[in-house]
Amino acid sequence: MVRKDEVVSFTDSDRANLTVHKYGQAEIDEKCREYKKKYLKKQAVLMVLLACTVVLAIVGHGQLLELVMDLSTAFFVFLVLLERSYKKKGLHFLHRRHYVEVEVLGKLSEEVVPDTTLSPGAYASSFWPVIGRDEATGYISTFYISEDQYMDASRGDKVQIPIKGDRL
Repeated sequence: MVRKDEVVSFTDSDRANLTVHKYGQAEIDEKCREYKKKYLKKQAVLMVLLACTVVLAIVGHGQLLELVMDLSTAFFVFLVLLERSYKKKGLHFLHRRHYVEVEVLGKLSEEVVPDTTLSPGAYASSFWPVIGRDEATGYISTFYISEDQYMDASRGDKVQIPIKGDRL
């Protein structure tokens, strides 16, 4: 794989040497269940914090405390909605049916790419590269994986990289 600015793509050599696998429906369902379970915990924590701020806003006596609690309530509502949008985005990603499976041979350091537009504010994209080998063909290359996969990966682990279609 090659990264140019903020775009990661497969090279011609990757297309010729990698094996594309297909998920079964049972595997997709299991991945969705795991994803929902993981994010349900985060959602529950945010809802508890939201409930606490609402209670404190109702019970609180004093203008400063009421203002702080109102702002906190609005902030937690924003976080809950943001978390839900990330959940939907993640579920869409999980429904990809094809993937490339590679064995991790080594982890490279995280690559951080600063925003190159003229927009105000600092923005950077992070990429997590590993050196991997396709077990079917023995092809070795650099692959970019998700942050969660990168944090969990160690030498010898197998990582599945979802792709959009049945071809690279």
